[in-house]
Amino acid sequence: MPELPEVETVVRGLRQPLVGRTFTGVTVTWPNSIKLPIPELRGRLPGQRIEKITRRGKYLQFHLSGGDTLFIHLKMTGDLLVEPISDPVHPHVRTVFDLDNGHQLRFKDPRKFGRVYLVDDP
Repeated sequence: MPELPEVETVVRGLRQPLVGRTFTGVTVTWPNSIKLPIPELRGRLPGQRIEKITRRGKYLQFHLSGGDTLFIHLKMTGDLLVEPISDPVHPHVRTVFDLDNGHQLRFKDPRKFGRVYLVDDP
């Protein structure tokens, strides 16, 4: 399981490529990783810009322009990758967040323990 220093390293590594980017779509390949109805996630997330990325405990916290907050917990083996949309998607990627610059934020989680939450009140 990533410990706090590793989670902080992930947060810092995501700030430069993601802050200011806007979500344009979501693809879910493992529905159990999403902790709200998937149609709600697909309806609320696109169009929201990432204002800042912080950490709350071991949760990655994406502060969004629409007032929502996207939380991701990596659990034991999760990882977040920012890759061009043209790159092949690894088989362990469970959720893909499309971005406005031709890239994707990919949540890779081989053991399927990680979770994604979209909330309006953190």
